Amino acid sequence: MMTSPLRVFCLLALVLAIALNARAEVAFPEPGAFMDALYDQDFQANLEAARNGDARAQVLVGAAYTIGIEWQDVPIDFPKAAKWIKKAAAQDLAEGLYWLAGMYAAGYTVEKSPEKWLELTAEAGEQGFPKAQQELFYAFRDGDERNNIEPDDEKYLYWLRKYAQSGATDGMWELAGRYLRGDIVDKNEKKSVSIIKKSSGNG
Repeated sequence: MMTSPLRVFCLLALVLAIALNARAEVAFPEPGAFMDALYDQDFQANLEAARNGDARAQVLVGAAYTIGIEWQDVPIDFPKAAKWIKKAAAQDLAEGLYWLAGMYAAGYTVEKSPEKWLELTAEAGEQGFPKAQQELFYAFRDGDERNNIEPDDEKYLYWLRKYAQSGATDGMWELAGRYLRGDIVDKNEKKSVSIIKKSSGNG
């Protein structure tokens, strides 16, 4: 039987593990959902929510300042974008990590760092953010000179599979094509057809 201090320690470790897992999340797991929310958002309402600590609102506000949304009178403002994106990333929101990665790729308000771009984009992709998965499979398929990425078939397939599993039709078709042709993977027409049928269900 555990002593009282040991039981307390184990309980605290369990609570901490649950808390850390709860923090890591993706707000927009459906392909294209983030960009729809970005352009359709009520910016002022999200700005207020962002000030109250809402990570989802923080990344939407930060992304709005990154690209500018004319019809909502939101100008491009990189310092403000960085402020809110960093707050969302600090809460381990996948979208916040992804947009912070973009800042490191471009060198906006932070020192340019291909290594940080890859680290943060991969973290967002592992959490299930489709846009990060898509960016990574493109990078490892074609190479990405800006971020010092060389083509890598193994990593390309890893991220392509994750992207296809998110339900992204373009990813599913690309993966199906690989199986149909036997390109990089073993030829498997049955698997190719199965993926195509699933993609047709996604429109």
